[in-house]
Amino acid sequence: MIDYLLPILGIFVSIALSIWGYRQIVGARRERIRAANSELERVLIKRIVLESCQPTVDDLSRWIGGKAREHRIRREELLSETQLLENVFTKITESDFLTQDRRDEALDRLSPVFTKVEKAMEEEPSIIELAKADKFIYARNRLQFLIAFVASLFGTITVVIVTTFREAGTFPITSIISAFIGSLAVITMIFLIYRTRESGEESSARSAMQSARDFEQEVINTLTRLRIPVFIAERTSGVDFIVTLGERRVLIEAKAHTRRPPLPYIRRSIEKLNNAIQEKNADEGIIVTKESYEIPEDLLKNTRIRIMTLRELRNYMAHDSTK
Repeated sequence: MIDYLLPILGIFVSIALSIWGYRQIVGARRERIRAANSELERVLIKRIVLESCQPTVDDLSRWIGGKAREHRIRREELLSETQLLENVFTKITESDFLTQDRRDEALDRLSPVFTKVEKAMEEEPSIIELAKADKFIYARNRLQFLIAFVASLFGTITVVIVTTFREAGTFPITSIISAFIGSLAVITMIFLIYRTRESGEESSARSAMQSARDFEQEVINTLTRLRIPVFIAERTSGVDFIVTLGERRVLIEAKAHTRRPPLPYIRRSIEKLNNAIQEKNADEGIIVTKESYEIPEDLLKNTRIRIMTLRELRNYMAHDSTK
């Protein structure tokens, strides 16, 4: 009977050790990352709202780098400048402790900083950022496997020790192998569950960029199915695609928004697209989003810009292409 209990004992020891090791290594690091991001947001909101500070792009980079060193984590694991500004924009916009005038003043101070950060980000090839994100994910997966392997090994050693004390000179190979394989399988399953739960909480640069790239591909596929030629614009041009409908030239900017972003962000996107229309002598500009949301009518006043969902774009282009 005891031979059947030995593998179970080894598995329990391995699970306990793996959870302890995960929390001490991976979990503690995640807490430091979460605390550093929270401090960055809190400090930036205080400086902007209470001290009327207008930070520069260099200020943001130094703050992020300083917090990374203070909390002993990699800079790439923290929010990027764009993500930090987006979070601060959202929290200021949603704050019930500020009057409308104070909110508008704070957001207006951040607007030019946001523009400069976006311009700097456009100069960096996203494929490199995706590669960095993949590298970190691969390193974390290796660490989790190492924790699972070492914990399973200790669980197996526990089985050997118990067997030795029970009856010297006997080593039930079947129990030892079962303890190791069972421990490794159970711990791997636990880590997969952890990973699934954490994936919804993580702010991953890879997922954000991949979502944007996937949505851009959806726009291309939609226009291709309508047999409308699509030209991919240069990264520094301010738009994603250029479409020709007869004698009309239409510029398209894809935004993978699932909810309405802060109004200053929308205003900058409209201004950016409006400048591209003038530079490229285009007839119209379209901002395509995943979900529809309401915006003040005055934002699009005196512009040749439309904001629509992908379905609305398909219907709009299908109607125009038949003319």
